[in-house]
Amino acid sequence: MFHGVSVADPYRWMEESDTPEWNDWITAENKITDAYLAGIPERAKIKDQLTAMWNYERFSAPSKIADGFYLYSKTTACRTRASSIVQNRSMMSARFSSIRTSFVQMELPL
Repeated sequence: MFHGVSVADPYRWMEESDTPEWNDWITAENKITDAYLAGIPERAKIKDQLTAMWNYERFSAPSKIADGFYLYSKTTACRTRASSIVQNRSMMSARFSSIRTSFVQMELPL
């Protein structure tokens, strides 16, 4: 009901994601999607190029946690979890001044 008018909601059943109907629908949709994506010949090349672009060390902005001590996170190449690091000011200056940024050129098929 919306302002006294009955409104159809054919997708309400999808709000419960632990039902057999929902799981069956997801499985069927994944089959369709996987079949379509498998037919793209450039897919492996695009994946390799994206992986190469994401394969670099990343650092968060440092946060001061105590006098002369800073906390920052570091994620190494192709990892999804960051490491938390605490360093004093002199160690940080040397570490952050040595970071080099590299770029990977990506060629996408037209």
